[in-house]
Amino acid sequence: ISQFNLSGYIDYRVAKAYTRFDVSSILTDQEDRERIRKQDYSFLYNRFFKNAWFGTGYVGGQQNTELGINHRFYFGTGIGNDVVQNNLHVLSGNIGVLVSTERSEADSIIQSLEGAMQWKYRIFKFNEPEVELSSHFNIYPSFTSWGRIRMEFEVKAKIELFSDVYFALNFYDNYDSQPIDAEASVNDWGVSTSIGYSW
Repeated sequence: ISQFNLSGYIDYRVAKAYTRFDVSSILTDQEDRERIRKQDYSFLYNRFFKNAWFGTGYVGGQQNTELGINHRFYFGTGIGNDVVQNNLHVLSGNIGVLVSTERSEADSIIQSLEGAMQWKYRIFKFNEPEVELSSHFNIYPSFTSWGRIRMEFEVKAKIELFSDVYFALNFYDNYDSQPIDAEASVNDWGVSTSIGYSW
């Protein structure tokens, strides 16, 4: 088995707004199997209001051949709150709606309207060595296909080795109760390690 893993993000924060672009790609080759592809690209914009409330909008694309998704394009919006925010950790949640277009590995196309409930948690320490643990848990119940629920869970941990070079460990688990490809798995999970650089 051979695997290629690439991930990164660019973010920008001002007093009233936050923007972030994320990219993640995991390509796995295994003898006697087609290449397994899990790729995520997203752009997020948050607008902050009083009392830790914020409005959010996001667009993105995904591919997950284990779940039978050749591609998924989506955009969503919602409202959220930073439930906990201090110099050690942040817990935020938001609720909204998401519209998506999915193409299966068998070339069937589905357009969906889904609810979106998203939780993010982050612990960080800026003293050397820098340490960060971040996670998100997203639930998407479908309004178009009743009974279908998608879930995404991810945990990332990284520790600085020296001078902005870090070691990272990543765990993800994606679930789809009704994959659009009948032959696909309902669950896809994995663990990866990496060496990275931040600036």
